[in-house]
Amino acid sequence: PPPGAGRPVAGAPGAAAQAAAPAPAPAPKKKAKPKKPRVLPVYDSKEDAINAFLALLKEKKISSRVHWKELDSKIAYDVRWEAVKNIGERRQLYSEYRDRKAKEEKLAARELRATRRANFEQLLRETTELNPRVSFRHAEEVLEKD
Repeated sequence: PPPGAGRPVAGAPGAAAQAAAPAPAPAPKKKAKPKKPRVLPVYDSKEDAINAFLALLKEKKISSRVHWKELDSKIAYDVRWEAVKNIGERRQLYSEYRDRKAKEEKLAARELRATRRANFEQLLRETTELNPRVSFRHAEEVLEKD
């Protein structure tokens, strides 16, 4: 393209109209709402603060598989998050909570498997059409009804 192409040339028709066109007015800026200061509860003892923090974890049903970085983004808005002031202590409490929760989840899964197994064995005992010589296909048809 030749130099000056696309630009208005002084003295050319329409050049004055383009130069005199008013620039669009900037959009009015929205006023920022003043943030309300967070009112943190005061705990009578360190033990109360720890219990409040642990109650927050239980209330939000935090799994043992949630990592610290994810946890921070999930519940940091809650005032009980800051019940324990020291972040190192907060991380330690969360680590202990995760260990306890993992054991509870493992135990619950084991109990669920045992219950399901017992129910299945009961179903097999009650079904008279099945014996060790029955094909899988036939067993599937029989058990499909239950």
